[in-house]
Amino acid sequence: MKSFEYIAPREIKDVFKLLADFNKDAQILAGGTDLLIELRKPSATSPKMVVDISRLLELKELKNLVIG
Repeated sequence: MKSFEYIAPREIKDVFKLLADFNKDAQILAGGTDLLIELRKPSATSPKMVVDISRLLELKELKNLVIG
């Protein structure tokens, strides 16, 4: 697995900015399982930036609305 930058933004606007800046070179990390499995494949291309969205309050509030 190649190295990459990791960032956990606190605001959703920062997520959109990072995704726009890095375009196809960014991957979203929400829980990690799918991304880590994909990165371990020999044929996988590593992202330059991993954006962790698991700490965003906006998404936690949405989860509470959906799950209850």
